[in-house]
Amino acid sequence: TTYCNAISQFLDALERETVIVNLDPGNDSLPYNCAVDVMDLIKLEEAMEEFQLGPNGGLVYCMEYIEANLDWLQEQLQEKCTGKYVLFDMPGQVELFTHHHSVRNIAKKLQEWDWQVCCVHLVDSHHCSDGSKFISAALVALSAMAMLEMPHVNVLSKMDLVQNLGRLGVKPQSMLSQ
Repeated sequence: TTYCNAISQFLDALERETVIVNLDPGNDSLPYNCAVDVMDLIKLEEAMEEFQLGPNGGLVYCMEYIEANLDWLQEQLQEKCTGKYVLFDMPGQVELFTHHHSVRNIAKKLQEWDWQVCCVHLVDSHHCSDGSKFISAALVALSAMAMLEMPHVNVLSKMDLVQNLGRLGVKPQSMLSQ
């Protein structure tokens, strides 16, 4: 959400017409105006309550529901997003991108509808502060890349918080490209 908001502001400053599509059914506190909000179709809290699911099961149910109602998404995108840069704000549950097929199927449909898509995978920079965490983060990113089968960009996030971790095995500057 923070990334989508910041990139949207950046693209707006470049005078590129940009919209955000919220596909996170549990995000009811958006810092931006979205062109399409999946919460008009399904809400995580309601799904959890109705089907007695926890947060993870509720998110899986919601993503499957979105997948089953892709006609709604296609109509919303055609009506509100055609000809614009579109940012999709997704849930943060990593299993949706590494082990479950709904997000991949939704992305494939977007491609079938002639949308050019690219996944931006955010990795908390503190996960790269030592070797074992870095390997874990790299494997999660690779797993998402393999599952989603689309162009993929890994971005280190929360670089401003790295200094709070104390002494790191690497200098934060070395994590940035020259």
